[in-house]
Amino acid sequence: MKRHFKRFALSIILSISLLAQAEDRNTNIADIVVEAPRDGSSLDYILTTETAVGSGDYTAYYLTANRHGILSTEANTAYLRAAMKYGYRRGRWSFDACLDAQVQANAYNKYFIQQAYADLTWSWITVGIGSREFSPVLRDIRLSSGSTIWSGNSRPIPAVYLYTPTFVTIPGTNGWLQFYMEASYGKLLDDDYKRDRYAIYRVGKSGQAESFLTTDVWYHQKKLHLRTNPDKPIVFYVGFDHAAYFGGESYNSDFGGENQSFSPRLKDFFKVILISGGNENSPTGDQVFFYGSHLGDECFRLDYQWGGQDMKQKRLGIFFENIFEDGSSIAKFNGWDGLWGMEFHNKRQDAWLQGIVVEYLQTTNMSGPIHWDRDDYAQEFGKEFGEGRAQGADDYYNNFFYAGHCYYGLGLGTPMVKSPAYNADGYLRFTDNRILAWHIGIEGSLLKAGLSRFSRASRLSRASRDSSPATLGYRVLASYRRSWGTSYVPTSSIRDAFCTMIELNASYRPWTAKVAYGMDHGDLLGNNQSFNFSISYHGKIL
Repeated sequence: MKRHFKRFALSIILSISLLAQAEDRNTNIADIVVEAPRDGSSLDYILTTETAVGSGDYTAYYLTANRHGILSTEANTAYLRAAMKYGYRRGRWSFDACLDAQVQANAYNKYFIQQAYADLTWSWITVGIGSREFSPVLRDIRLSSGSTIWSGNSRPIPAVYLYTPTFVTIPGTNGWLQFYMEASYGKLLDDDYKRDRYAIYRVGKSGQAESFLTTDVWYHQKKLHLRTNPDKPIVFYVGFDHAAYFGGESYNSDFGGENQSFSPRLKDFFKVILISGGNENSPTGDQVFFYGSHLGDECFRLDYQWGGQDMKQKRLGIFFENIFEDGSSIAKFNGWDGLWGMEFHNKRQDAWLQGIVVEYLQTTNMSGPIHWDRDDYAQEFGKEFGEGRAQGADDYYNNFFYAGHCYYGLGLGTPMVKSPAYNADGYLRFTDNRILAWHIGIEGSLLKAGLSRFSRASRLSRASRDSSPATLGYRVLASYRRSWGTSYVPTSSIRDAFCTMIELNASYRPWTAKVAYGMDHGDLLGNNQSFNFSISYHGKIL
């Protein structure tokens, strides 16, 4: 198990050290994408309001999933959002800053800063600090069910980060190999939320509740993705995502009710990169295994594209993500677990079918129900300790010390695995991480080419000098999932959920609007239905 982790960490470090040249520059930020002049500055603002009303205990699933936590999961909610983004370009240098605030109704946080960051870019590399919305690299976040490690499902985590704004060509490969990378250290700021949820869970329980609370937690994440020449008909992608939690203060019945504090030292920040063992300043489990809680995925995708010269018009792809919690999953001892999918995209703006994604997600194997590896205890008890080996019970997204792979109760990975925010009793861990799920997403345009040309010729406002024509589109999402609980706490009967959403969206710069209906049915998320409406205005100051 340690051998697999070290190979993975070494591959990340070697790849980040490559010299490269820039290809182009497009940010991953959702909703706020502003391009400054090549040598100059820009200052833009976006005002948005959105509401969701209906019946049930929660807002319909697809209205909140993979949206960076901007709409509350609580039923009958609304928000006002104001964002301002500044950009400056000079030669190979650029600077970007954003302030994005929200006021919410019927949500845990009534008002909060969604994004506040500053980025400095030189050529192909960017260093930044703050809270910024990052979306999955290889997933179509509008149509996909999400990525297994990072889906943009929760609010952004405040961090110091280093990343490439886009794929970068590796010198000496003649354009045949490119890479994308991210690396960050962040701090979870949801301690008050977790304390309040833990207090709800403890109501009516005597002694130490069968749960625990861990606060003051640090977070580390890194990504490396490689792809072949994107201008060729066939493009292959391979990548790794890795996330880790470390440090923290825990209130845990396993420690006899005593508070345990493990403030990280400088060398501990390097331990989570190299995925090495803990020491006396680590929880007991981390001293036996690895410092911190680690999880990740291995990503593969193969695309065939056709229908254009400089710009490929159509693309058909197949992809797979293998989720891992330790070395057994990295070595694919977890059977068919992972995200399997196929997608089609058409870049024509007036195409009635612009994209379709079909996915199958399985997390039921977890490398078997039992974890035992005598090598994990060799340093403490000697090589001859114990017999046999069974590296299983991966328990995806859960950990013995940390509340789980989530932030403000929303899973950072695929939202198909029910987030702790849906636990009405306040339980802070994932209760349904053994699932089978099917998902489909479809979108397209409802405007004909002639109408698009008419709308371009009939711009009336100064702000509509933007080159984008008027658009009218649709989006449909649907899924069905079945849950068996967890490996350690299986359910007595199968829980399921059928979820769907139908959306109409329109854009006539500087205005965009959306109306949608979402519905959930089943005992996993409950029976919910929500009517949703949003409108936003994008203005320019500079």
